[in-house]
Amino acid sequence: IDLFQTSRPFYSDAFNNASLAGFWTGADISMALPGSEVEGTSLVMTADGADVYGTADEIRFLYQNYCGDINVTLKVNYVPDNHIYSKGGLMLRKSLATDSAVFGITATNSDGFEMIWRANDGDSITWPTTLIGAGTWNNNPLSPAPAWVRLQRVANNFSAYYSNDGSTWNQIDATKSLPLLPSCLMVGIFTVSHVSGTQGTASYSDFTCN
Repeated sequence: IDLFQTSRPFYSDAFNNASLAGFWTGADISMALPGSEVEGTSLVMTADGADVYGTADEIRFLYQNYCGDINVTLKVNYVPDNHIYSKGGLMLRKSLATDSAVFGITATNSDGFEMIWRANDGDSITWPTTLIGAGTWNNNPLSPAPAWVRLQRVANNFSAYYSNDGSTWNQIDATKSLPLLPSCLMVGIFTVSHVSGTQGTASYSDFTCN
């Protein structure tokens, strides 16, 4: 059985149709309340969840399956406002297990951008102590302007970028070698309110991949 459907294309999505395209799958990962997503002129995701942190994630995750190298970009219109660490962004994930290996970039409510990774199942989430180009997270508040985030994978090397205009890109920290992440991953968008049991909403546009 081809669980990752390696013969199927990986799709870009502008999120400007009346209904969510069938190639997406939504999942709650250890959420107290069921999350959801609605597509209109943008993708609006609803989620509670504590965080992407430690050895157990609590997030809403909308994903496609993909194998091999990837370059994926997303416009973040806004993220939940429940907490300064409410966040959304892009994620490459090994599985839907709460402690799955992962690589991602987060755009937070009022604390800037963050690269995160869990090198192997069961590890704690790691993030850089300093952000190259960003300086400090709160130098790049999202509200009220949109932001753009990007993840790249080349073999076992993973990189994260942010942009304030969709044209000029800034890499966060250095490229990470993560040899324990498999060739085939779940690739998609996540949202977390940072307040378990209290939902917030995020809006996204222009998911592109190549």
